[in-house]
Amino acid sequence: MKLPSITLKRQLSVGSIIVLSGILLSSCGIGVEDNPVPKQTFDVSADKELVRDLPDSIEDKGTLNIAVAVGSAPDVFQDEFGNLVGWEVDVAKAATDKLDLNPEFSEISFDSIIPGLQAQRYDIAFGQIGVTSERMKKIDQVATGLGNQAFAAPSDTDTVVPDISALCGMKIGITRGSRQQEFAEEQTKKCTTEGKEPIAIQVYDDGTKANLAMLSGRADVSWSGSTSMNYFVKVSKGKADIVGHHLQPYPLGGALSKDSEFSQSYADAVNALIEDGTYEKIMNKWGIPDSIIDEAVVNPEVKDQ
Repeated sequence: MKLPSITLKRQLSVGSIIVLSGILLSSCGIGVEDNPVPKQTFDVSADKELVRDLPDSIEDKGTLNIAVAVGSAPDVFQDEFGNLVGWEVDVAKAATDKLDLNPEFSEISFDSIIPGLQAQRYDIAFGQIGVTSERMKKIDQVATGLGNQAFAAPSDTDTVVPDISALCGMKIGITRGSRQQEFAEEQTKKCTTEGKEPIAIQVYDDGTKANLAMLSGRADVSWSGSTSMNYFVKVSKGKADIVGHHLQPYPLGGALSKDSEFSQSYADAVNALIEDGTYEKIMNKWGIPDSIIDEAVVNPEVKDQ
């Protein structure tokens, strides 16, 4: 198995972030050491047929430039040592092993994903990227999991969010550039049109910061993808609860430049992991069996919600 690379400059930066995150988590009573990252690893052998079918541009360089929007567990996040971990990281590493490629990770903000792919700076990107028809006009998307959206609030409150109209007058924490931000901005206009208080939208660089804002009382609720929100509530030691959902389950996964020659190769690699059982093991490792898909598909048909 080839080892992923990350620059020393980024390692130092990550270390600083880990220290700060540890302080914030500890202040909320959630310690990293009390919720260890699963250590299970997977031996994946290269598939000669899949390697043979790789685009020349990828096979010749032997590396895969992967952009990741670091956010919340269990999707893409950092462990106590600053290493990139999560189910999307595990699937990406296993897929590159199938393709006999060396993964090189770059950390970017969520709202930089599509521009970065369009500028050909990355071969593929991850970070709980929901598949939508609007996004597929600009990029290719390979479905590798299922998710929906969830709201969380401190467990010592009586906050409930039966639907997004209930957000009028609330303070909400969301991730910059996410679909949640789009939905919130649309809904707050409806709130004012209907004579209700607007939504106080607090935008953060990642879901962890939004969740911490909710736990500290700066936001009434945090709003993110269900995989990350369910995991956060699980490790919050009873300090947060899921208080509502938005949307029916939808596909999410890797993003690539539009009409990329590599899109089908990546889908084929994930399907090989599904067939040999590695994919299911990864999803179970992170406690998200409900997010398992039967087949990785390039630009699947979706009904936007």
